[in-house]
Amino acid sequence: MNHMFGENIEKSIKTALAKLGFFMSGITTPEPVENFSHYQQWIEAGYHASMVYLARPDTLEKRANPAMMLPDAKSIIVVGIPYTPFRPVNLPPDVKIIASYAQGPDYHRLIPERLASFVVWLGEYLQQDIHHAIFTDSAPILEQELAIRAGIGWRGKNNLIINPTYGSFFLLAEIFLDVALIPDEPFSTDFCGNCRKCIEACPTRCILPNRTIDARRCRSYLTIEKRGEFSFEESQQVGDAIFGCDICQLVCPWNKKAANANPQPLFDPQRSLQVIQHEELLTLDHQAFTQRFGDTPIARAKRSGLIRNLLTAIGNQENLSDVSILSQFIEHETDTYLAALAQSIHNQLNQKLH
Repeated sequence: MNHMFGENIEKSIKTALAKLGFFMSGITTPEPVENFSHYQQWIEAGYHASMVYLARPDTLEKRANPAMMLPDAKSIIVVGIPYTPFRPVNLPPDVKIIASYAQGPDYHRLIPERLASFVVWLGEYLQQDIHHAIFTDSAPILEQELAIRAGIGWRGKNNLIINPTYGSFFLLAEIFLDVALIPDEPFSTDFCGNCRKCIEACPTRCILPNRTIDARRCRSYLTIEKRGEFSFEESQQVGDAIFGCDICQLVCPWNKKAANANPQPLFDPQRSLQVIQHEELLTLDHQAFTQRFGDTPIARAKRSGLIRNLLTAIGNQENLSDVSILSQFIEHETDTYLAALAQSIHNQLNQKLH
């Protein structure tokens, strides 16, 4: 590849990104994904559950060929930005856990804003207009494949990208741009070895032997992407989760090693979300839900999804002190499905009381 901007442009790019909080960055090309067949097999097996957008023919074509996202792209910069993991210890039963990444501001807004400022800097640095496109979990891109190709890390047994310095508690994003840059070497080493801690810790056994996930059994899918009613089996799999799941990451030795290595991350959890009580959640109407969670990733579940998850978790934990809370919820709830679900759980707890 012809390289027009001198030997230090790539280093300068990575330094500028680190100043914006993107402590991991790498460069790759928009060439087709080599092992796209693995993704196709995952789709054909039905492991994507009800996420039909993952299997649409138009999106499959784009996932296979990243260049379709920006036809004149010459390079892709892949970045990773750490967030603080929440490690719950001795929480009271009336506190429900929300995945760590969702306890901070909505990354769909914050990351593109920061990357847009980087593109402005790059245009000034190169003294040219840059045609570009910025994505973060918002387009049909196989982000993990690009991250591996850009040297960010390797695919762990739990299907998450692991960086040897920062572990896996980070978010990915990409900048497609019409600037020819020298690509980094792909990350080719697997440092998981014989470790099976993530597989053994998963409460629903959704981690498959080929480092993919059966979303149909994954708590993150069930509490975030799944719409409508839970089946009995799904209700059991939800356990005490109400939005996402960090279990496979919390047990990973690489994340324990990274705990002291992470610089001050951009996505610090909000204390109010770390210890939120379910009695408070059950009092939120649609307007209050939007005010509380509208600027966080939790908004994706919508009020109906979050309350469904919470009621399911209350039913699974069978804490008899929740009877009065459920009674108040049933009295005021206007959503017939949620009211019926709460009534069913209320009856279940009443039976245990008597």
